[in-house]
Amino acid sequence: MTHKMTRREAISTGFLTLSALATMAYPTIKKYGYGATEFRKITDDLGLEVNTSHTPFKKTDWNISTKDLTDSFKKTIDDALIMGQKILIVPSFDWDKTNWDQVKKGVEAFVGMAEIAKQAGLRIGYHNHDQEFTQTFNGEPLYDLMMKEWNPLTICQQLDVANMAIAGVDPMTYLRKYPHHFESLHVKDLVKATSKSTRLGDGDLNLDAILAFARKNTTIQYWVLEQEDYGNQTPLDCMEYNLSRFKRYGFI
Repeated sequence: MTHKMTRREAISTGFLTLSALATMAYPTIKKYGYGATEFRKITDDLGLEVNTSHTPFKKTDWNISTKDLTDSFKKTIDDALIMGQKILIVPSFDWDKTNWDQVKKGVEAFVGMAEIAKQAGLRIGYHNHDQEFTQTFNGEPLYDLMMKEWNPLTICQQLDVANMAIAGVDPMTYLRKYPHHFESLHVKDLVKATSKSTRLGDGDLNLDAILAFARKNTTIQYWVLEQEDYGNQTPLDCMEYNLSRFKRYGFI
């Protein structure tokens, strides 16, 4: 029988994890879940900052007729500001990526949502997966079409180089093509044969070249270390290793 964690247990577990990351000297973290006020207190107590987060933006969050957000998503924006976030990252596209009419509606909804967020003092970012590059319209990748419609001053990009590599696309291509659209990058390695992430340096991506170019030639400010598959290692062991490896690239 599976034990469902209570809220108190979840907060306690989260605190222990954050405490471990603080001990490793991670300077900032990315939020996913938890209430804004309690999370801000935890991170303040540990000396951590939360500059970005992953927060879904759904079709139901946008009212097409009034061109306005729901009260619940406006609260999401307020919560992000309470936590001191600079950019709220949307890690998904709730509209059908294979349907051009749906894509247009989604792109327009993002524009409207981002304008409202900007007025409140918050920027919006978009996090890619692989379908943005495999899905094309008239021979042009969906990602390029999104970039053309989204002003980087209101909707910047968080580039996930591993997700892009799953689609068979070289991250350097887009770093060179749109250097001023990227504000954040998921520092993540990939074993291409399995499409699984791994410790930095253990995969197939040329992170030395990617990070060196991105650091020198793009507007990226936030470097997010991520690993989703751990093999026979613990997540915390992997994150400690990844941080030490990241420092070897000349960061921190």
